[in-house]
Amino acid sequence: MKIFSAPLLLSLLTGSFVDGAGKNPDNAVGALISMSNGYLTPDVFNPNELVPLFLENYRPNDLVMYHRFEDGTYSIQGKFPTGGDGFGPAVVTNSIISVGSNVFVCNMLSNTVTMFEINRFGAVRLDTVTSGGSTPSSLAYRDGILYVFNAAYDVPSNAIFAKGTPSITAFEVHDGSMTPIPKFTRTLTDWTDEGGAEIEITPDGRFLLAGIAGIADETFETFNSALLVYRLNDAGRPSAEPVEVLQEGLDYFSAAVIDEYEGKTFLYAANLIGGTVSSYRLRNGGQIVPITPPVQGPSIGSDAAVCWVERYGNYLYTSNFSDNTITSFLIDRSTGSVTLLEEIAFDVSAVSGAFGALDILIVDNYLYYVDGQATALIGFEIGDDGSLTVLTDAEGAPLVEIGATTGLAYVEF
Repeated sequence: MKIFSAPLLLSLLTGSFVDGAGKNPDNAVGALISMSNGYLTPDVFNPNELVPLFLENYRPNDLVMYHRFEDGTYSIQGKFPTGGDGFGPAVVTNSIISVGSNVFVCNMLSNTVTMFEINRFGAVRLDTVTSGGSTPSSLAYRDGILYVFNAAYDVPSNAIFAKGTPSITAFEVHDGSMTPIPKFTRTLTDWTDEGGAEIEITPDGRFLLAGIAGIADETFETFNSALLVYRLNDAGRPSAEPVEVLQEGLDYFSAAVIDEYEGKTFLYAANLIGGTVSSYRLRNGGQIVPITPPVQGPSIGSDAAVCWVERYGNYLYTSNFSDNTITSFLIDRSTGSVTLLEEIAFDVSAVSGAFGALDILIVDNYLYYVDGQATALIGFEIGDDGSLTVLTDAEGAPLVEIGATTGLAYVEF
């Protein structure tokens, strides 16, 4: 059953609508999508205490939608209940993904996934299904199949650490519904209590990559991170066991970006502890060959908490949770090599007044940044030299919109 929010229903009945900034959605070129993840509003959040960030502020999850305009600027459109629960800002990758006009959202506390249809007037909730595992945190899509990585974190007790066995499940997506695919689940028993991080499908559809955070103890001194490579058959089912297990150069793996260039596939991996980026080549048989050893980003090193990485042309950008900065790297796309460009490409804390980078997304030549602690969406224009210039409102102030805490996706109108 399609469920309409009150703002969307009103707009459909009246035939007119303006968003929270008074802009006409007819002028929007797309929608930026995030979620609240059940996070408590910032006016009652104490930035000096980390405990409420993960343990106490969970509640029903909302999809958060922003209209995006041709000049890269954006304005809040509204919030739409997912029908599931979240537990606050989370270190996860691809917790929201878009496929055409559809958006898929993880409800991490209630172990469900929700599907929406997005249009310029809002979001229509189409379906919600049980994920088939614990703490669904990362999603991937290919040829009508939605892949779900159940990361198995200890929620709501302590969402930083893992508890249980990660698993990969899948759903057939058809006509606004998600149907579990029988006999598909891959249970990662060798990685119990290590925590899942991210899944990705390679551009050619031949492999599924599953990242393991590897949180081995609560001292943050020992890690067992890994990148698992599964071969996909013609039906989209992964091999029973990974064809490759990479651990070299990974230290609390957080995220990776895949780049296919001139027939070669490269991986750029970010490490939360150490604040580094390393690069690899994925060969045709699924083997991973290291290229560039971990390149240091922020000088604060192990305190940087590099959580996300995105590519724009020959540049990589990472968001650093602890000091709320963006670091830029230069890559050679023909060889996969990585070098540091700017340790601090932008200090976001100067704009948001807080810490807590929780996702980045690049659309055209614009970078969008979620500050989870401030529940803020902040945008930047990327220059030809890789530099970042913060987007401003009509009065010339940095453009900061409230509502987002976890995840970013984009739907083009």
